[in-house]
Amino acid sequence: MAEIILDIYGFDIEGSSLYFNCQYINAIFHMDIETGKTDCIKVPERYSMNIGSLHYALRIVEDKIWFAPYGADEIMVYDLKSGACEYIGIPRLEGHGRKHVKFCDIYEYGGWLILVPAEYPAILKIDKASYKITVVKWEEELIERYPHFKEDGRYIGISSWNYEVLGNMLHLFASNVSIRYNMDSDELDFCEISNERKSYAGVAGYGDKFALADRYDCELAIWDAAENKILKTIDLEYKGLNAEDDGGPLWVYKVKGGIAIAQGRDDFLRFFDYEGESRKIDLYIGRKDKYGCFINRVRQKGSRLAIPLEGQNAVLIVDTQEWEAKRVRMEICGLDMLKTRVEKEEYIVESNSPFRGLSDLIGRLKKSEGSKNTIAGGGGIGNKIYQSLRL
Repeated sequence: MAEIILDIYGFDIEGSSLYFNCQYINAIFHMDIETGKTDCIKVPERYSMNIGSLHYALRIVEDKIWFAPYGADEIMVYDLKSGACEYIGIPRLEGHGRKHVKFCDIYEYGGWLILVPAEYPAILKIDKASYKITVVKWEEELIERYPHFKEDGRYIGISSWNYEVLGNMLHLFASNVSIRYNMDSDELDFCEISNERKSYAGVAGYGDKFALADRYDCELAIWDAAENKILKTIDLEYKGLNAEDDGGPLWVYKVKGGIAIAQGRDDFLRFFDYEGESRKIDLYIGRKDKYGCFINRVRQKGSRLAIPLEGQNAVLIVDTQEWEAKRVRMEICGLDMLKTRVEKEEYIVESNSPFRGLSDLIGRLKKSEGSKNTIAGGGGIGNKIYQSLRL
């Protein structure tokens, strides 16, 4: 029998508990990272079970899990004690990015939660108690200040899907423009670092300097923000195609003594100390195919990095103090919560799988409203069949 694959999309860790969602399953899962025991704890009612890419990131905050919308139009808040979900609608804003790519993370700051944009044209600041939303439009001001930015094809939304927080300032990048957001005053500050085409995909601050990973040139730039000056660049030695193949540097983290960098196609980390000396940190992941292990989120919790292993039902916990890695494999328990959303108990793999069998699919097609005549004549029959097949 085929193994059920639960590829982790967004996740957060509290103690030994890892909570996550999957890209193509509308459900909330819990994994014990000591034992590997994994089960489904909630299937939210707002969307169908098989709608994917709803939330890219989540945060555990005071017995609640907050989900930052990716394709969804609401922030979802799951109460760990009551098991109930609440939904907070977000403003529908017109921007230059893709409408279905909204936020890449959620950050807790005092009594607020900050939704970090991916291609959404604003930063959202949510009061944890009242759910009041403050909208801080960044894209509008960016394009007003740098009109050439969009005209010459350099605009790709926010390129730094990991970001840095120093004091009350949140730092992220749109191509070669630094965006600083004051989380107290809601003021924005912009700085163009270079007139060259850049795509700073990762950022980590230390002292008064920043390490910026450029996916186009596959190099690490050390930037003095006060002087707006690149002090030096370090070749990351990626020999793949280009930034679009998800092979270049993705995530950059400040760890003990230096900077750790994850590149998309690698199964190891690169570590640079503050003097620029490099080390290769082998993770012994045992990658099964051409894809690397860093396409999904990497979460930093203190001195640990948590890395979901795509297609392997496992999570790698890396201790950045001693550079020791522990591979925790999921032991998937009964998925009864998912099972309740399936009409017929005919499964492709095993009795507790969320996926239906082929006979169930054929039966649903036969019962759909479409006949040969209506199919030939169009009339939205594709949508009718789709609606009849939804869970």
